[in-house]
Amino acid sequence: LEDSTKRQFVFVNAHLTAGTNQGGRRLRQTHDALNYCEKLWQQKEVQPRVIFCGDMNAEDNAAALHLLINGEVAAGFLEDGISVTSKNRTSPIGKFIDVATAPISTDQRPVPPPTMVVLELFSLLSVPDNENNLILSPAASAALTRAFRRFCTDEQESMSLEATENWLQAINGCLGRGTEYRTTLAILNKKYATDVSWEELPKDARFELADFLHVYTRGLRDIWGLPHDLNVFGEWPLVEASSISKISSIQNDQQPRLFMTRFDRIFSSQNNCRIIAVRDQISLQACPNADHASDHLSVGALIQLFGEDDDSS
Repeated sequence: LEDSTKRQFVFVNAHLTAGTNQGGRRLRQTHDALNYCEKLWQQKEVQPRVIFCGDMNAEDNAAALHLLINGEVAAGFLEDGISVTSKNRTSPIGKFIDVATAPISTDQRPVPPPTMVVLELFSLLSVPDNENNLILSPAASAALTRAFRRFCTDEQESMSLEATENWLQAINGCLGRGTEYRTTLAILNKKYATDVSWEELPKDARFELADFLHVYTRGLRDIWGLPHDLNVFGEWPLVEASSISKISSIQNDQQPRLFMTRFDRIFSSQNNCRIIAVRDQISLQACPNADHASDHLSVGALIQLFGEDDDSS
């Protein structure tokens, strides 16, 4: 963007990959975006002024946020106990300010509120097995079993290839996209000892209940997808309400547990900028609701960006 004096400012609006095991990918996405910003300013003698904002899908210990705030990430950096990079990563823009935590004037900012307030789903949809791996909870497994049987077009406890396609189209809108499609294709290729596209699968291929549940067990790594599909099946919220209230209650309070985190952030490069004001939104109940149409709460800021050699802004 250019202001009235033709000075340029770069804005990055990001939506980084979600998932507890995607820290390395989020780091690469952030690093690639910063490198692109630098290329826009290759011919200039000043450091670019950059606003980097959006849904980071990352919490405070994330490598992507560490890169922005500290300007570098060392090889072997651990995010959720997993190494996310084998080499040092450096921000070509330098360090950024997390606007929500920056002091305004001489006042220290309070701890910023969460930007995502939703029902806590892990304890509702999953339980650990004997080896501490996540598997479907009894309530989720029962709901998926009912949905599976509705897709079965005959008395067999399995879905035909056509019924399997109907299921995938129902949840994804079309055939050929989504994690469920890719996992299902891999299962069928393994079952029939083939390595073919969907169109080349055996026409008499069958998809079993165990296969169906395996797809959703793998999908627990993306916890947000399962409620969507259960809603498509007419199984959300889960009908086992009595067991849900026991699982999801807070001590001395029968309200459902909430998952709260700050995924949505605004960062400003440190050169030639001043934070004037920050706007937060707060919700004490799960979103979306009557007051907030999205599961994300919006954030905003007024940032003063200065010229290279003066105090005009």
